[in-house]
Amino acid sequence: MKKNIFILLLTFLSTLLFSQNYRAVYELKYKPSKEKDSVLADNYALDIFPELKKTNFYNYNYYKNDSIMKALMQKSEQQGGVNINFDDLPKAKFPLVYTKTDNSGFSFKTIDGDSYKFPDFQKINWQILKENKKIAQWNCQKAEADFAGRKWTAWFTTDLVFPEGPYKFSGLPGLITEISDSENSYHFLLEAIYKIQDEEFFPDIYKKAIPVTKKKYEKALENYIKDPAVKLRQGILSDESGNVFHINGGFSKDFIDNAVKERQEKMRKFNNPIELE
Repeated sequence: MKKNIFILLLTFLSTLLFSQNYRAVYELKYKPSKEKDSVLADNYALDIFPELKKTNFYNYNYYKNDSIMKALMQKSEQQGGVNINFDDLPKAKFPLVYTKTDNSGFSFKTIDGDSYKFPDFQKINWQILKENKKIAQWNCQKAEADFAGRKWTAWFTTDLVFPEGPYKFSGLPGLITEISDSENSYHFLLEAIYKIQDEEFFPDIYKKAIPVTKKKYEKALENYIKDPAVKLRQGILSDESGNVFHINGGFSKDFIDNAVKERQEKMRKFNNPIELE
């Protein structure tokens, strides 16, 4: 009798857990350059929808940025206009965006204000090891895998029975709490997880992303690298978070030349992508 009650309790708790939606917040520390040891940090959200078997992964600054803009628009409607300083808005320094449903996934990218999405799913073959450790309040177990040209070490917890993790990392018996590559160029660490009651969030800039193949996206990126000034010559400027500004009268030649140099220098310095293959 006690055994049957215990089984029913576990079934109830499992059903309750998977009827809720959750947001896991990760800190990413990464090295953008192979030549330098400088480390940057950014925060990411992994929204988990267990009943839909769906996840949305995005830079957390998109959530903060869009929330601030929504509040300002509401205030503007009430007061008849507000001043917005775009320099004060949170910036997505490294905009990794990925969605997954069952055995399909999409990567989302931006090139100079244009958003693209393309099918992108690869099952990760994990080797689960016996080693254990505690990360924050979670009991975790070690796993390893080769993925996209890097060797990865992950720690997952069955205290949170979601087979998910940051970016494209999923398929373990519990939520990934920490994962890093062998060179420690990329290191994700779970900072918090909580229930979300509001409607499904996805960054505004990607809601109207252009569906393409990965090959077509790579061609668009190649064209941008060859000529980063196409939009600037049209009087269009976009920032790192994807905000697009149309400037009446366009830009001067000096402004465009300086902007191109800055963009080329930034691309030259960022030579250590998360995926090498």
